[in-house]
Amino acid sequence: AHDRILVRQLNDSPGKDSGPLEVACDGQYEYAGVRFSTETLQRSEIESLKQPEGILLFDAGCLKYPFLCRKWEAGDWFRPLGSRGRKKVSDFFTDMKYDGFRKESAVMIVDPSLADANEKHISSVLGVRADDMYKVTDRTLEVLKITVL
Repeated sequence: AHDRILVRQLNDSPGKDSGPLEVACDGQYEYAGVRFSTETLQRSEIESLKQPEGILLFDAGCLKYPFLCRKWEAGDWFRPLGSRGRKKVSDFFTDMKYDGFRKESAVMIVDPSLADANEKHISSVLGVRADDMYKVTDRTLEVLKITVL
């Protein structure tokens, strides 16, 4: 049954101009041509918080299932991990020297609990940087690991 869920998640992924994708559990997903996997691990299983490009770690007590993936929208902002203060995603793209194609293909992770308060506050630019409020700390019990495939 688990394999069928993963196949359905991949086959039901929205196209480039479709609405958001709900990520409801650990598994493999595809959104706008970007394939990624999610898995929940115990904090004790994580040896280092430094991860290679394409892997992001979140405190699973902060970023909970279900969360959403969607395309970048004007006005999106976050507090990049390791940075001070709020930053518009468009400014982050400029700092990272993103070209037009990379901007258009970027996928945002959105915590629906924040969407009610401020729909433009994103949780992460998938595979690149997470919002500081989701960082793994010494008090983290479970870690949500998202890997771009």
